[in-house]
Amino acid sequence: MTIATSTPGRDISMAGGLLVAGIVLATLTEAIASTVLSLGRGDIIGDTYATPDEFAWLDVGYTTFKLIGFMAASWLMSRFDPRNLVVGSTLAMGMACGIAAMTARLDLLVALRMIQGFSGGTLLVGGQAII
Repeated sequence: MTIATSTPGRDISMAGGLLVAGIVLATLTEAIASTVLSLGRGDIIGDTYATPDEFAWLDVGYTTFKLIGFMAASWLMSRFDPRNLVVGSTLAMGMACGIAAMTARLDLLVALRMIQGFSGGTLLVGGQAII
């Protein structure tokens, strides 16, 4: 009778390294999404024909839902697997960013910024909890 034993090796450390690298890249996406409004303000206002007050809703929606994402992340992590939550948040952030890059409708941009904010807040808290 033989007993198989497992010793931690390169595979486990490699998987951990890839996980940390993935979380860092995903949070970089969130950082880019959070600063894009300040960089492209003039272009976005011109493309959407928005007034500065209407444009401010993009920032208000993002910040509000990011804070909600911060608060909801711990509850979501207790309900779902934290890795799946981080992957889902990353995918939602990527899809919202991709659609936002192709639209010039202000109402859709506000909704997409809310999705980006919630996903970003959840991603930051979930990623830090995993690390």
